[in-house]
Parts: sequence; structure tokens; C-alpha cells
Amino acid sequence: MSTPKHTPGPWNAFRAASSICVSADEPVERIEDVAKSMYIEVFGENKVANAHLIAAAPEMLVALNTAADALVFQIERCGKDSLRATLATVCAAIAKAKGETV
Repeated sequence: MSTPKHTPGPWNAFRAASSICVSADEPVERIEDVAKSMYIEVFGENKVANAHLIAAAPEMLVALNTAADALVFQIERCGKDSLRATLATVCAAIAKAKGETV
């Protein structure tokens, strides 16, 4: 598996004054690394739901990769060709999450 280009999880959603924030709790070894920490502020009518969805993204990507591996196994080893459309959907979501689609 390739090295991820995104900030690794876990990410957490928490309330701020007028928004919901999402942050990644990466260990900070040096004081100059504090500015590199990931922080997103989410506004709007669906801010709570959107923040939780963003916070779950790293775990969801891991789950999609696991599902893709299982689907490939079922298709190649067990002859489950009916799962090809599902695999295509999963692979498209993975590609979008990795920024590999336009």
C-alpha cells in the first residue's frame, strides 16, 4: 500500500463559538511543528453532520481499501462477477478521496 498523502487519523470534531471544527491529533515533537497541524472550521446549516463526516474520513478510507481487497478476492477466487459494479463504486470513492479524479 502506498504512503498516504493526507493527514493520518484520528480526526476529531468539536464545537467552537459559531462553527464546528475538525482537527487531527498528530503528535507534535518540536514547537515549530505546531503550525503544521491540520485544522478545519466547518460552517453552515449542516455543519455538525459535515464535521463528523470529515472527521471519519481516514477510517472510512481504510474501510474502503479493506472492502476493495475483499471484493477483489471474491471476484477473482470465488467467481463472484456480480460484485464488479460494487468494486467499481468502491474504487471510484477511493480515487476521489486520494484526489486521483477530477
